[in-house]
Amino acid sequence: MKVLLVCLADFRAPGARQTLRLAEALSAVGTKCMVLVEGDPETIRFDTGRASEVEVHRYGFHGPFVDRRTRSLASMFEPDLVHCYEPRTAPLSASLQLSRHENAALCVRFADDDESLAKEAGGSGLRGRLGRPAMLAAGTVFPSRWPYKHPLLYRRMVARASGFDAIVPTLATAVGERYGVECESILPAIPAGEPPRTDPGVRKRLGVPDSGPLVLYTGSVYRAQFPDLEVLLRAFAVLAETSPEARLVHTGRIAPRYDLDRLRSMAGAGADRIHFLGFLEQPTDLQALMAAASVLVQPGSPTDFNRLRLPAKVHDYLLAGRPTVTFGVGFGELLHDREDAVLTRSGEPGELAEALEWVLADSARADEIGRRGRVTALGLFDPESIAKQTIAYYERALGRSG
Repeated sequence: MKVLLVCLADFRAPGARQTLRLAEALSAVGTKCMVLVEGDPETIRFDTGRASEVEVHRYGFHGPFVDRRTRSLASMFEPDLVHCYEPRTAPLSASLQLSRHENAALCVRFADDDESLAKEAGGSGLRGRLGRPAMLAAGTVFPSRWPYKHPLLYRRMVARASGFDAIVPTLATAVGERYGVECESILPAIPAGEPPRTDPGVRKRLGVPDSGPLVLYTGSVYRAQFPDLEVLLRAFAVLAETSPEARLVHTGRIAPRYDLDRLRSMAGAGADRIHFLGFLEQPTDLQALMAAASVLVQPGSPTDFNRLRLPAKVHDYLLAGRPTVTFGVGFGELLHDREDAVLTRSGEPGELAEALEWVLADSARADEIGRRGRVTALGLFDPESIAKQTIAYYERALGRSG
């Protein structure tokens, strides 16, 4: 079987990294794969320091149509099946066109609640009501201009695709109900690797004082993620009163609309112990920070957005072997509170502060939770098991595409 995987963005984004890891897992059991990314294939360095055996290329458009180079790449590969990873406008448009051009089956993978993301696109109020239709129209002609779901393409997707899968069971159920299709839940394939190693110089190198335990939160913050960050900042204001040495570190891009000084002010007495490091160009720096952290956190309320997703950082947190605090909905429903992670049930800052304080209060207990979290993650994300599940899913999709 030959599978062409088409994904959003490039390897700086977690979805593309998950796509590459799936391709590598499938290749290891004899399925030939090619990955097409929307951006720069050279960003593969953000996922792995070694050469990948998977063929990786960039896909492009000439107006609304995939360009000749992309069509030629697909034709030379001769895929039996095209798998679209995240049905946003660019990857879904490319996948629909390439699957038709190659007479290949089409599978579509959902990794987020695209309904919620699309509703928030373009802003709120008058700006959103006027800007969203214009951006959507631009995306019809230039697919990369609209990085959200496109209603026209979704109708074509439901009519053509013979397989649908989602990153967590809750999202699979929602997709099935929304579009009247059968949707399977398949977790990402994440190679185990060794837990990140400590680097005594990482804090100084990144401008974080050596004193005090680190609470680490990673990942980009845009409109959809801002409520989660706000919960964390207000929780840190509470934590700062009981753990005055603790420091909160964030890595990743933050949308320019969010002023960093205003964000710090949400942390009250802890404002001067918050460190926004931005996007780290060296993956080894992020790994070293995770190893140095006393607790890794994914804040959030039990909203539909969080209930229907697996934040990519969470599987990296668990595999790092450090104690993880995360919300108990969505992927969190597969974890065990205060055994392999610490789960929050509300979006209340006080609850999150209590969870962080509970972890920081006992380092031996925290280390044991981190150890158990890694064991759980090794089982849930085992590449060989995920590859076998995915191949069975592909075979069913091929049978239906007839």
